[in-house]
Order: sequence, then structure tokens, then C-alpha cells
Amino acid sequence: MEAPVLDVSSWSPLDEEWLGEQEKVWLAEPDGPPGASRAAWLFKPSRRTELPGRRGASPRRFTWSDAGSEWIAHQLAALIGVPSAEIRLARREGVSGALSRDVSSPREDLHGGDLFLSELLGRDYIPNAEKARNRRGHNLEVIGRVLDGLDGPATGSGANAQETFAGYLLLDAWIGNTDRHCDNWALTIDGSVRRLAASFDHGSALAAGKEDSFLARTDPRDFADGAMAMKFENGKNVHLADLALDGMDRWGGPWLDALAEIGVGDERAVVDAVPGLSELRRRFICRLLEENRRRLSTP
Repeated sequence: MEAPVLDVSSWSPLDEEWLGEQEKVWLAEPDGPPGASRAAWLFKPSRRTELPGRRGASPRRFTWSDAGSEWIAHQLAALIGVPSAEIRLARREGVSGALSRDVSSPREDLHGGDLFLSELLGRDYIPNAEKARNRRGHNLEVIGRVLDGLDGPATGSGANAQETFAGYLLLDAWIGNTDRHCDNWALTIDGSVRRLAASFDHGSALAAGKEDSFLARTDPRDFADGAMAMKFENGKNVHLADLALDGMDRWGGPWLDALAEIGVGDERAVVDAVPGLSELRRRFICRLLEENRRRLSTP
């Protein structure tokens, strides 16, 4: 069954989102009991990139399949029990994109990992804003110290923060998400209580930024080879699968056992539910998922 596309043109804007390179807006869900807090959703328009023209032709605009990648990532995360932001496919004033539900409650503040790494390491940490090639301090040892003793998301299965983060790393390796920088994971704060927030922002995974012409000439196995943990310290030579297995060795969690229960048919059913994807892209995504799952299962 095809996933529905929700028209949110009438939803009330709450605020603009300043993080990230793309324009995004927070919207208030219109339905709910009288007097109750309404859920906040981030509308993320599908990213558009200007590409150079071929053989002297004018530049052209390419629309990413990032909304579909966000939706697929959330569905796959749910299959293995990894807590992630709820995603809906949406359209606003004629523009297609994805809705991502706020991973914090109205009583909680949400802060990216960048803040806590800076607090812990001071000058020994290179902040995310500097976009350094070697993101000194953003490594599993230090992240583990930030998460030590904390709970996982309230929407999760009860795993602690470290175990849950290992699940995020495994999800990243499965979907080829190379964008887990230190503002793409966060903690929620409610008074004195800190806990890991659900995973979010998976739009660059699953070759979302590649044209069909690229997919047609690329073997998914070769593409999987290039999925490096480049947003982590010294990660440009570390494959996402190796980083995920390192996280599992450090912190455990049920994620590998859950992944072992997933088959090609499960992946294909999720991918087929996304409207508007070419059959070429669907096949590429499924083969990529299968290859990444193999890497995690047989290191």
C-alpha cells in the first residue's frame, strides 16, 4: 500500500528552523483535544541542487529523493526497534517534502550533541560549526562519556542511552547515512533529567542526492564501499559498518539480532510504499540495503 501524502498548506507556522542549509519551518498539527498542546512538526522541502549542464548545456535543477529516504529510514528503524522521529510524506503550498515530528515534548528542551561535547572537552573539541575535516572529539569514546548513565528516549524500548546510540549507528550503516554529525543527535532536558533523543534527519541516506543516471551506471555494492564515517573523528577511513560494530562491542543492544530477522521482502515492501520513485531507484535502494545488511551480519 502506498504511503499517503499529507497536504499541510493550512497548518499554522510556529517558527523557522535555523539549523541546516535548507529552509525548513515548524508547523502546528491542527487536530487535537481542546486546550491540549498540539504536536510540532518540521516541514522539510525536498532539497534541490543545481547541476552543471552537459556538453555546454545550461545548468539544471535536480530534486533529491530525501523525503522518501526520511520515510524509509523511519519505517526501517521501527522494524528493528530503533527509536526515530515519526515521518510523514507531505506537501505544502505545492512543494513536496517530509514532515518530521518534534523528538522533544513541550516540557523538554532539545540540544544537539555539539553542546555537550564542547562542555566536556573544551578547547580539545572542534565544534560542528567549523566543519573541520577531522572532527576532533566526535568519537565513540567521548560520546559514550556524554551518554553514560542516561536513559534512552521515552518512546524507546527501555534501552539506555549508550545502547540506543549503538542502534543509531547500526541504522546509519544499514541505510548508508554518512551525516551523523554532532548536531544530528541530541539530548532532551527536562529540569535535571537528561536523556538521549530519538534519532532524526536521515534525508541524505539511500543515495537520495544522486540522479537516476548515476544509479544506472553504479553497482550498489561499489556505492556501499564508499559509506564512510566521515563526520566522526578520523572517520574518513572507517566504514559505517565498522563504526556500528564498534558501537555494538562497546555498548551492546538488541540491534544485530533484530536486523537478522529482516529479509529482502521486508525492505522491498517499505521501499515500494514510497510514491513517485522510479523502478530503477527502488531496485538500487533495495540492493543497497541488502548489501549493507550483509556487511553488518558478516563482518
